[in-house]
Amino acid sequence: MGWEAKQPGKHRWAQGDRIEMVPSKCKDELILPVIQDYSGKTGTVEKTEKEDRDLAPEGGSKYGAILVRLDSGQMLKIPRGQKKRGSGLYTPKTGKGAMIEVVYAKDPSAVPTIEQLQQAQQYKDKALEDEFRSLRYHSGPAKGVSVNKQGQLYFSMLSQQRSGRYTAVNPVKGTVYYLGLVRSRPSGLDRELENLLR
Repeated sequence: MGWEAKQPGKHRWAQGDRIEMVPSKCKDELILPVIQDYSGKTGTVEKTEKEDRDLAPEGGSKYGAILVRLDSGQMLKIPRGQKKRGSGLYTPKTGKGAMIEVVYAKDPSAVPTIEQLQQAQQYKDKALEDEFRSLRYHSGPAKGVSVNKQGQLYFSMLSQQRSGRYTAVNPVKGTVYYLGLVRSRPSGLDRELENLLR
């Protein structure tokens, strides 16, 4: 599950982060051959060395590899992807805002559109073999708070689990089990949230 996002420190990227590839700014001889045909392409970090020891630094490098799933569905293993400078890997410029995560059950009486059903199925289909993906989980940048015609307060976010598309969270119509900033979840809460996701 995409429970984490980028933070300063040893690891530049974490599972769930969005990445854009800019080969023209890559100065690393190992990374460039991998991303040179994907200029401007975006994807999501599926695994880092934290989830898969096979991605740990090799050959004396202090930078681990990352496994990225492009929005097209293709998987790319980027050596030394955790390198902070000269990698040609950037956070996409779109979707600025506080990075939040939410466990949210939508209004059970709401009828999803065909597009929403397709997005949800695509998200589940992209799961790795041993990975559980819940449709209740969303993470991404918050975009704003609004009031609907019924006077109910809701907010919108760009959900990384729905290919960066808008998702509305209405705590009156649906149920919010958890809402917080990524990487700021209270310790010991992970197991309880995993139960809520199923």
